[in-house]
Amino acid sequence: MSHLDDFIKVTRGCRFCPMCRHACTIGSITCNELNMPRGKGLLGYAVTEELIPLEGSTAKAFYECCQCGLCEEWCSTHYNLPGAILAARADAVEKGSQPEVVKETAQRVLENNSLYETGDQSRTGQFAEKAPVGLEMASVVLFMGCGAAYADHASADATFQVLNQSEVGYTLLTDEKCCGAPLYSLGYQKEALALAQANFESLRQAGCKALVSPCPECVKSFKIDHPQWGLEETRGFEVFHISEFVLNLVDKGTLKLTKPVDMLVAYHDNCHMSRGLGICDQPRDLLKRVQGMQVAELEYIHSHSHCCGAGGGIQFVNPETAKTASRKIIEEAQSLGVAAIVTASVNCKHHMQSAMVPEDTIEVLHIMEVVAKAL
Repeated sequence: MSHLDDFIKVTRGCRFCPMCRHACTIGSITCNELNMPRGKGLLGYAVTEELIPLEGSTAKAFYECCQCGLCEEWCSTHYNLPGAILAARADAVEKGSQPEVVKETAQRVLENNSLYETGDQSRTGQFAEKAPVGLEMASVVLFMGCGAAYADHASADATFQVLNQSEVGYTLLTDEKCCGAPLYSLGYQKEALALAQANFESLRQAGCKALVSPCPECVKSFKIDHPQWGLEETRGFEVFHISEFVLNLVDKGTLKLTKPVDMLVAYHDNCHMSRGLGICDQPRDLLKRVQGMQVAELEYIHSHSHCCGAGGGIQFVNPETAKTASRKIIEEAQSLGVAAIVTASVNCKHHMQSAMVPEDTIEVLHIMEVVAKAL
């Protein structure tokens, strides 16, 4: 029995329904029916009925998706089509029919412990002069994630600055692994589980009571995905996005934001934060705690926010399409006259920055960079 067989109700229901096609991030860019949710449903049904094999262009079609979840969000019956797509990818990996670029990306994660090139740097040891690493029995563990560890040190430095100012006792793990979400989204479920189990052992040894991360994908993995993978160890500690954690510190008076930051910004809801975790108000509330900060809203916000194209592997399978998704957000934000787009996701920040052109008049900031300016 294949992974996709578990979603036969979904593929049957989606194969003839076009009602969410307007919301599809990738389909709205390519205008290709196979990139639309209905096309994915039809392909999934055909594969489970053994009408077509899961190989070649059929397998690749399941990777033409950023896993933003907008199809499920707009669905009146909330069919889990993103889950069906992940199942098809897992089947493709087991058959060895995944696209070559997917194999290369997965191999990079397995070899480098990151989506990004790592060189000889230690994932957390490189920050030893800025943050505590490997403290025993620290109740709060700051889980960096691939993006902050390797792609965007500005977000990492801002996070350290904020937590150090608060005097919260925290530590980084000495042997932090990728959370497993990137591999799982590519169909490498067993490999993702192995990474998650290794992290849980490290967290147990550290005496973790609260895990905090600047990466929404990591937070969603620990809070929602890992328990679904059968890792009940998640019940042993709480999981917070850094914006939730810092907002609580500010409201308790443990962290004081004393400097005004006179900026008009647009806040972009990350897919994992908004649709995956339901965290929409807390980042906005944190920005409101900063003197002089004004927040302009994009047209689609909260659970209906548009995806920047940074997830689901689409940035590797079809990088130009992924960048086009970011361009839509950048151009809309510029039309509002804002100075910056603020995001709670390191990966979204990194991806949107990669899509910027010299003519752009705004910058992209992680929310911790804004908070650090106010210390």
